[in-house]
Amino acid sequence: MDDSSAPDYEFGGFHLDTALHVLMSREGVPIALPSRAFEVLLQLVGRAGELVEKSALMAAVWPRAVVEENNLNQCIVTLRKVLGETAGERRFILTVPGRGFKFIAPVRVVPHSHLELDLRGQMPPALALPTTELQASAIEAAAIEAAAPVSPIAPSAGRIPGRPWRWVTVIAAAVLAVALGLAAWLIGNSQKSPASITSRAAGSQGPAMVVKPARASRAATTPDSIAKASIAVLPFDNQTGEKDLDYWGDGIAEELINSLSRVTALQVRSKTSSFAYKGRAEDVRKIASELRVAKILEGTVQKGGDLVRVNVQLVDGATGEVTVSQNFEEKFANLFKLYDDVSNEVLTVMKVDKSGRPPDSVVIAPPTRDVGAYRLTLQGLAMLNDEGTPDAESALDFFQRAIARDSSYARAYAGIATAHLALWHYDSLQSHILAAEQADQHALKLDPNSAQAESNLGVIAFLRRDMVGAEEHDRKAEMLDPNDALLRFTHAQVQAYLGHMREAVQEMREAYALAPAIPTVVMFAGTVHSWADLDSEALNYEQLAVALGVPKDNPTLGDIRGLASVRAGRYAVYLRDSFLLSPNQPETDVAPAQELNRLVLAAIADPGNPTKRAAALVARTRLYPPGRTLTRQGADQCGYNGVRAYVLLGDLDAAYALANQCLDEAPAGLIGGESCPWQPEWRKFREDPRFQAYIARRGALPYYERYGPPDDCEYKDGKLTCH
Repeated sequence: MDDSSAPDYEFGGFHLDTALHVLMSREGVPIALPSRAFEVLLQLVGRAGELVEKSALMAAVWPRAVVEENNLNQCIVTLRKVLGETAGERRFILTVPGRGFKFIAPVRVVPHSHLELDLRGQMPPALALPTTELQASAIEAAAIEAAAPVSPIAPSAGRIPGRPWRWVTVIAAAVLAVALGLAAWLIGNSQKSPASITSRAAGSQGPAMVVKPARASRAATTPDSIAKASIAVLPFDNQTGEKDLDYWGDGIAEELINSLSRVTALQVRSKTSSFAYKGRAEDVRKIASELRVAKILEGTVQKGGDLVRVNVQLVDGATGEVTVSQNFEEKFANLFKLYDDVSNEVLTVMKVDKSGRPPDSVVIAPPTRDVGAYRLTLQGLAMLNDEGTPDAESALDFFQRAIARDSSYARAYAGIATAHLALWHYDSLQSHILAAEQADQHALKLDPNSAQAESNLGVIAFLRRDMVGAEEHDRKAEMLDPNDALLRFTHAQVQAYLGHMREAVQEMREAYALAPAIPTVVMFAGTVHSWADLDSEALNYEQLAVALGVPKDNPTLGDIRGLASVRAGRYAVYLRDSFLLSPNQPETDVAPAQELNRLVLAAIADPGNPTKRAAALVARTRLYPPGRTLTRQGADQCGYNGVRAYVLLGDLDAAYALANQCLDEAPAGLIGGESCPWQPEWRKFREDPRFQAYIARRGALPYYERYGPPDDCEYKDGKLTCH
């Protein structure tokens, strides 16, 4: 390979010389690297921050050979050793499950090094230092490059065999998360990002244009798995000059997604997948690669008087080149005709057969007769999805005003329900649950195909411990919109709550494949892998979430690290990371569980000291005095983290006593005080005869009658037996 025109790179104290094909250490010492491993590193560093597909890496590094994926994995193992990454640590190379790899350390492009090779092709004598142990291990790895497969860091489909959702807001999904001990990050932050995007197309001069080194574009290819008739629609950029009209760009993109999705011959990514890139300065080729689409549709919106103008760009996902750029203009009253005109132009340019559209031809029935009601609904949705703090009360007002204009507008009713669920999350008033249920039921009468309403009803059923109802609504929602990652996310939480961990793992892998840029999806993918005792994969998702901007001190990410640490015997890390506070959460919610775990782990570390064990057991009545009512978050900490302490200690009497107390003392009426007894540490707890009575309190037995028992359990003649 001729790299004479390519730059050098520096990262983490290392210097990568592309002309000499040498990796230099922090001390300026050349590091022995197998040639294939060096080429892999060169490909990753040259596209730092981007996902590099495995197929692209293998094509670049082994261009004229057919090799197994294990060869690539072995190169990654070698690079991790050379760069000094320890087990579970990801400072340089991040595995993207089932896809490829991403170089995540900051990279600086620098002029070529002045080192020269002598005529014999050796390094200058002054640099010929003794081989270190690390270098020796790299050399040994090179010698066995084609050896037996290693276990990849990415989620392995072989370890968890799988069994055979339109828009739901992150707020509604967070309602489920509360009961499972997840973090407040799930509310309002899933699509937060720093910058506005004018255009991501290659060659654009807008502010979002990402300039890469020359070699970064060499491997820009369209994988064979990407269908030619596939597209993602990004939120349109507001160029009206009025910040308050940002919601227009979202509304235009959403209606185009709805319209294009009617064409059976075209694969269209859901709103949840494509809207994850809103405001993020990403190269369009990267977005297309991550969403696995051939085309990206983006644009801008302007207005003049009663006219709405949009400029649309159809961009090739492989090259970043603009395939077509066209302006459309309509009066505000004819807004839905504008959407249909844009859709037809896209289908024509992409040469997609329109025969899959409704028999009444290309005009799609608008969601409402009243464009004013439509505008109010868009404003309500914008309030719920605000980058800062979602304003559910204001959103509710917008939806109600929309209903006053059009009482048959199903989407506004579903919005009312979602707003009430968000308000319940903040004040726990059951009146919000009743109002949400009524609004969703009315939405389904008006539009039986409302996946959002079905999913909301699933949340409500779950909160009432009607697990059969939750499963039924989630399945319907997923059938109505199988490409919506957040619907899969919500469904997976029900499955995980009920012990169908293999299904939950598979559901979250599919959710991640659909929407790899949504932090909530990535975070819960990590959680279910952690609960399923797949810590390497869980930690990988944790690092992916951090790369998307989730703070390291997020409680959900901390729990992933904490569970991995306690399983490795690193108790201090567990006590630090598994008991982090959500924003605005009082310390009194988490402190009792943390203290109880501290006492238990002290007893475990000193098994010959009965005094420490006794202190851990007697602490329950001090830290959790019986007979009081806990806050909802305090009850969840009690059930999720508090009971775990006694499970780790192996005292099942104390564990069951506290587990039932947490349920008893949760706020009345709805779910709360739950534990997660499906983690590997809880096996003895599940095998105990008292487990059936405990799990029955959580509404699980009717679910097992209809949908089968939890993993590694049997349910026969009304009796649950776990192994």
